[in-house]
Amino acid sequence: MRIWIYKRTHIDDPEIDENGKLVFGKYDCMGEQRRNKAKCDAIIGIGAKYPDEGCEGIKDKITWVGLDPKSDDTRSVSNRCGAGLGCQSDDTRPEDSQTEKLIFDKGKFLLRNEDGVALAELAPNLAANAPRQKILDSEDANVDKTLLDEALKIIEWAKSEIQKNR
Repeated sequence: MRIWIYKRTHIDDPEIDENGKLVFGKYDCMGEQRRNKAKCDAIIGIGAKYPDEGCEGIKDKITWVGLDPKSDDTRSVSNRCGAGLGCQSDDTRPEDSQTEKLIFDKGKFLLRNEDGVALAELAPNLAANAPRQKILDSEDANVDKTLLDEALKIIEWAKSEIQKNR
């Protein structure tokens, strides 16, 4: 299993669309890093230690988990970051241009934002050692097994929470 873990500084991307699917990339947040992550089996978004102003509620929390991402480059994306928060979008792109987004079907994501669980509760080693972003691959002989086990625990927790909300 390949798991991408990254720290986010704001809410609004990902968000749930009108069809009840989770769209990651609406404002092209984590644009370069997000590309090719459809090859991952899961993505875990963690609130950064120093979130943007107005988003302090996500600090050090598991804010979202997505399973089985699908790549979608047919949806337009705004060049403007949500609510003026600190995404790193490419300002040279024309507004509402096409960019690859990741889509998570209903029943394949948990979006908690400020209501997320403290990372240290489920994954104390990950809380203490998580870089800005990291790929954990169970097929990699050099993977940090402790971090991988904790990431898998987060995924199992998310699956359980998704089932409760059905």
